Amino acid sequence: MGAEFLSSAVGQTARARVAAAAVLCTQEEGSHMLPAVPPFLVGMIAAPLVKRVAKPLARGVIKTSVGLTFEIRRAVIEAGEEIQGLTAEVAAEKLSNSARVRRGHVDGAVAAHGAAVS
Repeated sequence: MGAEFLSSAVGQTARARVAAAAVLCTQEEGSHMLPAVPPFLVGMIAAPLVKRVAKPLARGVIKTSVGLTFEIRRAVIEAGEEIQGLTAEVAAEKLSNSARVRRGHVDGAVAAHGAAVS
């Protein structure tokens, strides 16, 4: 039966060959089992369905990923700006404190010198 299939497959379209192969696979002599569906036949039937479902699904996943990426970048930029603002505030406080301390030492030295002179 396989030789008959090969000789009859010449000149047939791909779908006709697939259908003939499916028939060949399911027509075992004396077999009363359910017809076995070859994997390539399942693939040919499922491929258009998968394409219809997978393309919008993949598009949604990519769209969500890009949106999340932009949101994360925005959040990182805002956090960086907050850190820069806090750093500037702390630096300003440190400078003003060190200036006050230096001024206090100078005022204290002048007062001590004034008391010593009197």
